[in-house]
Amino acid sequence: MKYFNQTSRIAFFTLLIAVFTFAASAQDNATSDSIREMIAEVNNQIYNGKIDLKKIDKAERMALKSKNAIDLLRVYKLKILFYYYNKDYYNGKPYIAKIERLLPFCKDPLERADTYQTLFVVDAYPPDKNKQALLKAYELYKKYGRAEDQIDVNYNLAICYNDEKDWENAITHSLLGLKAIDKSSTKPEMKKYLYLFLFEAYTELNELKKAKEMLNLVDSAASELKKANHFRFKYLLQKNTSRFYYKTKQYKKLAEINDRVFASIDSVRNMDLMKLNDALNIESELKIKNKELAHSAIKQEMENRNEQMFIIFISLLLVIFIIISIFLKRNSRKVNAINQELELKNTDLAAMTTELGAALKAKTDFLNVMTHELFTPINGITIISQNLKTETDKNSFDQNIELLEFSSNYLYRLLKNIVDAKFIEGKVLVLKLEIVNFQSLMGSVAQAANFFLKTSTNEFQYFIDTRIPDPLLADSVKLSQILLNLLNNANKFTSDGMISLHVSLEAETAARAKVLFKVTDTGIGIDAKIIDSIFDKFSHGSEEIKQKFGGSGIGLYIVKHYLLLHNSQIMVESERGNTVFSFSIWFDKAFEMQKSELAAVKESEADILLVDDNKVNLILTKKLLESNGFNCDTSESGFDALEILKTKHYDLILMDIMMPGLDGFETTKKIREENIKNPVIALTAIDIDQNKGDFEQAAFTAVLTKPLVADSFFKTIRATLAQHRNLG
Repeated sequence: MKYFNQTSRIAFFTLLIAVFTFAASAQDNATSDSIREMIAEVNNQIYNGKIDLKKIDKAERMALKSKNAIDLLRVYKLKILFYYYNKDYYNGKPYIAKIERLLPFCKDPLERADTYQTLFVVDAYPPDKNKQALLKAYELYKKYGRAEDQIDVNYNLAICYNDEKDWENAITHSLLGLKAIDKSSTKPEMKKYLYLFLFEAYTELNELKKAKEMLNLVDSAASELKKANHFRFKYLLQKNTSRFYYKTKQYKKLAEINDRVFASIDSVRNMDLMKLNDALNIESELKIKNKELAHSAIKQEMENRNEQMFIIFISLLLVIFIIISIFLKRNSRKVNAINQELELKNTDLAAMTTELGAALKAKTDFLNVMTHELFTPINGITIISQNLKTETDKNSFDQNIELLEFSSNYLYRLLKNIVDAKFIEGKVLVLKLEIVNFQSLMGSVAQAANFFLKTSTNEFQYFIDTRIPDPLLADSVKLSQILLNLLNNANKFTSDGMISLHVSLEAETAARAKVLFKVTDTGIGIDAKIIDSIFDKFSHGSEEIKQKFGGSGIGLYIVKHYLLLHNSQIMVESERGNTVFSFSIWFDKAFEMQKSELAAVKESEADILLVDDNKVNLILTKKLLESNGFNCDTSESGFDALEILKTKHYDLILMDIMMPGLDGFETTKKIREENIKNPVIALTAIDIDQNKGDFEQAAFTAVLTKPLVADSFFKTIRATLAQHRNLG
């Protein structure tokens, strides 16, 4: 009986342990299932452009609690993709190390393959290690995966070997990728790129017959994707087709395709600097004329008075000598007073002449500086365009394209500074607040700074405080220009040093956030005696600095006045080797976006009529619209546009303003008179604030300024289409 009781107790405890073990296992399985469901949901959000970071964080907490290596690996991959797509590489970097530590514990070969390929996509490794990770993924997919799993990995390997000019391996993996597509009947859109890789490889190996076959297949695939966004594809096709025509000695076709690539570059040369010179000459001539008129008036007054005195003198001489003597005495006093007045006028005239001379010298100096600052990038663009016509090496070609983009961006920033300086004098500037993703905006500023700093010998680093709330109400254009002007100024006075941008949260309330901005450099420093003067217009601090470093002298002037619009001011702390420009701005929080803005993201296709008298603008803007999924017809005048609108309906009209014959204002008025209520967006380079009444009278739906910025351009188009369709 005693043995029976002991045996029963052992059985009972064994059963109890089994129950708890089974319950824990079931709970772990339930947790893993929940994590997988959240991962699948967020994966769909990533590809649809909407990502819920809170769900990723929740999945991460659950995976950490379950201590399941595969679940953790999946969550970390998802998180690094989130930071990668949002260009937040700084916060994504720690998750690469976490993934590397977890990989040895992952026994699922397909999960390991997917992880290796994810690390390749986010470009975390150096190039040699990067390819090794991709090769590991390839071997695992080859052994354990399905045909559709092998499409992306062979595509990426084809890219790697093309970049290394290893044409044989590039051909091998391109063919494997095509085979996998045919076998799995998935991702047919990738065929055109694989054909393109084969076309380039066969061309470089002088297997020109096969290259011709691939070119025909590329053209066939491209014709089926007329509405797709394939700008990169068209660029690679034009580059490789140019190479093929060169090797096959089809020079006429080579010239035609090169002319299409470089046609837009020639328009930059048409910049008319004479308008600026004429305006300054007219201003100077008006001042001189005013001085001459004032001098002539004084001289005429003197002549009239002397003539009157002479007549009176002759008349009184005939009456009596005594009266004449008295008159002469009085007249002498008047003459002395007039002479004194004339001396004062002459002194004033001499001072005005000196002032005019200084103004003319300032004008000459300004024109000399602007001529140098403008013609330097123009000269670079001209030389680059000549180089591109004969360039065959890909690396040199890419370098020339980067230099071309740098020169055009420099030219745009310089001209924008000149225009903004004019508006500051006219006191017509106001803040244009909009809802912005602050982290994304700061990332874009850092990217732009990193681009023009690449041509210098300086290093660049930046820090964006993740505690800063999003979104905020801000004038993104003026805030970006403030920071880029400060960073450009720091770069100009620093050599072989460090430039840094630091953006942090200084204070926060329920409705507002105060952000502190700091731009630091290790350059030559600023003398304390000239710190106050560096924010004056056309100021360089000293003649020596002007001669040595150059520049327009208006960047910091614009910074100062833009900060005044934000109720802020710039602070400067400087010594040799350490200069800090800092300022703080209060921003209002934006608690929710307008429904029309959210709906606008989904709009992707519409019929658009583009009206512009400039053929180059028509061609380039039409290509930009079509490459983003829109159907676009064009018209070169307002009269033609009115005729077209009688026969066809359009969802949206893009209207240039300054056109000969019938300008954009009058054309839009006539469209409204015809009871056409479709939205009309103005595209213009004239000042919007000074012509606000004309835009309102013509009943434009929205106004965009040239040069067009792609992001804001398409954001406005889609928001306008969404609002119009909702009203309809």
